[in-house]
Amino acid sequence: MLDEAALTAMLEELRGVGSDTQLVEAKRARTALPQTTWETLSAFANGVGGTLLLGVDEGDGQFTVTGVDDPGRTTSNLQSECAELEPPLRPVIATIQLPEGAVVVAEIESLPRTQRPCHRRLSGPHASSFIRVGDSDQRLRSSEVDAMLAVRSGHDHSAKPAPDGAVLDAAAAAEFCAQQRTRSERSAGLADAQILEASGVTDNRSLTLAGLLALGRLPQRYSPSARMTVRRHPTPADPPGTRHSGEHLEGTIGELLDDALSWLRQQMGTVQVFRHGGLFDDTDVPLEALREIISNALVHRSFAADDTAGLIELSHDAVVVTSPGGIHVSNDPALLGLGARNGLRNLTLVRICEQLRTPAGARIVEGQNVGIALADRACRAAGTLPAMFADLPTSFQVTMARRSIDPAPAKALADAANVTLSADQHRALSVIHRVAGLGDETVLNPWADVPVDARFIARALAGASVEDAAVVLHDLETAGLLTRSRSRMAPAWFLATRPEAAGADSTQRGRRGTDRVPELLAAIAASPTTELRATEIGKALGLKSPTSRKRWIDAALDQQLIEPTRSNPFDPAMAYRLTAKGTRQVGALAAGMG
Repeated sequence: MLDEAALTAMLEELRGVGSDTQLVEAKRARTALPQTTWETLSAFANGVGGTLLLGVDEGDGQFTVTGVDDPGRTTSNLQSECAELEPPLRPVIATIQLPEGAVVVAEIESLPRTQRPCHRRLSGPHASSFIRVGDSDQRLRSSEVDAMLAVRSGHDHSAKPAPDGAVLDAAAAAEFCAQQRTRSERSAGLADAQILEASGVTDNRSLTLAGLLALGRLPQRYSPSARMTVRRHPTPADPPGTRHSGEHLEGTIGELLDDALSWLRQQMGTVQVFRHGGLFDDTDVPLEALREIISNALVHRSFAADDTAGLIELSHDAVVVTSPGGIHVSNDPALLGLGARNGLRNLTLVRICEQLRTPAGARIVEGQNVGIALADRACRAAGTLPAMFADLPTSFQVTMARRSIDPAPAKALADAANVTLSADQHRALSVIHRVAGLGDETVLNPWADVPVDARFIARALAGASVEDAAVVLHDLETAGLLTRSRSRMAPAWFLATRPEAAGADSTQRGRRGTDRVPELLAAIAASPTTELRATEIGKALGLKSPTSRKRWIDAALDQQLIEPTRSNPFDPAMAYRLTAKGTRQVGALAAGMG
């Protein structure tokens, strides 16, 4: 729980950012709880958790401590709000007395997926379930609530009967049975039908969904969601107006894995990379890592709602793989790849795929609980970032940042501090420096706030324990190269030189109480193309922090003064243009009437 010193440090961080964050919400609440308090409680519980501060006024990013008049009554009212939710929440609540007044602090833990969505009992889940998005609480769509309810049991939907009309590929089934006989003495004397039933390909002689996906004939004819969509976004070098290109891959899971990797290799091209003491041709995200991530997306996705295909998006900056339905209800995204035993949603499909190879001869599943670790080792060898995970309400998203990490900036930071780095310290500092720059890459804006904690660094070091990674981070902090965040429920580290750690850039500090939206509108209007990207808006407003520029972009969007030029937030060509309302306001300001 926060103490006075930690709360003071948290407030300073919030002032540096200039707004609430994904994990912290401040509310004035001097005399009463705001009516939207329960929405924040629901949003935190349905996500990764968060901290609620009552008695703090965000006002223009100042985060002034106004205090609560009656901490006891405020605490009691907050407990009542928590009790009205389903399931009821039991946060740790404390009152911290600061010189300016009393602040009631509540730490809301993330609910297990078996209990989501958290909602108001009297209103029902579809009308009152929220999720945290940036610094705001957004109501979950009805389809998102349905998806949460469908997957929270962890039921093996791959074992259900295949759709009517679906049939096995006779040749593939015969080859599978022959392989089973060579692998197991118990299968040697069994007929094909017995082997197929024992493996879960059939159930009472009827084809299962798992059997269709792994060994069926034309699976996508009977299960459209079994396809994989691949999409290439325009690069900065493409002519203005270039649209994304894509296609739907079809076939069995083995064929989809081969075809997806072939498509990525063709679209990305190859580069010479130095690893394991020699030069190799590979894509700028190691194919070995991509194989594991895509295999997971094909095998471990949800089939509860059989209407959504998996998606692979390739941009100039990243490969993003999206699986429908999120991860298994018993799994923690922060522990993936760290040796924890993970629950399996599609046990039947996994068991079949463990025995199969793709048409190119590669294994589909190397073994349970090892895929992410293998991908992490490949990324360490290639010098790239490990995969970054986002557990969204109705999907699980994995982002692989392209290109090897430049080791020079980390060395320069260490040299300036007169610190000699070990190999692990250099890797950790380089990873943190790379993550800190993600906010300047349009496609990776949603990942600009990746929590770099001991678990993430353990994966980046590929093979190190979480305890070893914590020692590396502590040593870098002691050397003055890192600073620890106070605005998270678990420790996270950032570069000590980042603008937020220093309290924000000088331009922002001098204009904390100024409305920057008119400047933003003027900058877009003055652009030769009458549209600007997020980074260009930041430069025009003199804002170095991605979070700060996002604050003013969101403010203009909320007022319907600007609109995005692309519907997909991962499109690297995403920019913002004036709406008719925004154009009128610019004209009024120019005429001295605004």
